Amino acid sequence: MPAPSAGAACTGAWAARLARALDRFFAPQPYAAMVVCRFAFGAIACGYFLGRAGLVQEIWGPEGLFGAGFLARAGVDLPARAREAGLDLLAHNPSEALLWALWAAGAVASALFAVGAFTRPAGVVALAVYALFHARNPYATAGWSVLLKPFLLYAILAPTGRFGSVDAWRRGDAAALSDPAEWRGPGWPVRLLQVHLCAMYLVAGWSRADSPSWWQGEATFAAVSDLFYARFDLDWQAWKPALALATWAALAAEGLAPLLLWVPRVGALWALALLGLHAGLELVDNHGSWQLLMGAALLTFLPARWVARWLPFRGARGAAARAPRG
Repeated sequence: MPAPSAGAACTGAWAARLARALDRFFAPQPYAAMVVCRFAFGAIACGYFLGRAGLVQEIWGPEGLFGAGFLARAGVDLPARAREAGLDLLAHNPSEALLWALWAAGAVASALFAVGAFTRPAGVVALAVYALFHARNPYATAGWSVLLKPFLLYAILAPTGRFGSVDAWRRGDAAALSDPAEWRGPGWPVRLLQVHLCAMYLVAGWSRADSPSWWQGEATFAAVSDLFYARFDLDWQAWKPALALATWAALAAEGLAPLLLWVPRVGALWALALLGLHAGLELVDNHGSWQLLMGAALLTFLPARWVARWLPFRGARGAAARAPRG
């Protein structure tokens, strides 16, 4: 039997390396951060519904702002509505009672998903109703909550209801209510969330590649001075040098994130830097749930033991360490 050629041997070696890399990539992953994501995404969806409780018909009703009747009378259409047209099944809904029932279902299902009660069914209902309402009026959140739909889907696909949840409490699963650093589950939903997060940073970085305001350090000053988004009506002129540095830091942090978040040991530090960036933006600007969504997803790049310290669950080892000595 002839010996394999050098080329075939090289190809086989690369194939084996690729197989091992894919095995590592899709291996079971820590789930403490995914439990935080479940709570965060569910809470954001619940806040979306409850925060507009007094304006349900005005925002999502057939005669509501930017509704089908409103736009027909105005004789205009809007690009965001055209993008969501395939899901806008409520456009010609004549029933106020049906709209209220869907709104209540979305609010309750989102809350149940957040705490992990009937986790997957509740998440599916929350996502379905949210998608209908978002398509009905994408301007209700100035467009910033569109990212919630895929992120919520990834948290539904992941078995986050196994850990730190009402479902785990109902099952009497003590292990699922302790030692968050030990929680592990299928890796592929985590990777979907992480890849999508990096894609967002890639798109953001690409859009700024030819933007003079970013390279000249003016973007942050413009953002905090725009009263449509700014939280404070202040004169930021004296802070322009510091804001320029912040602009360049954000440009580097987000632009390099799709690469550096995956580098061992560097990725966790880069995720912390990005969390600081999003926290700072949340402090001075109002972009809806954008910073919260990105921040929660970034936790999946941190070591599980770091995230576990902030969760209200304690393991047997921690309890033993705190027990009084006899």
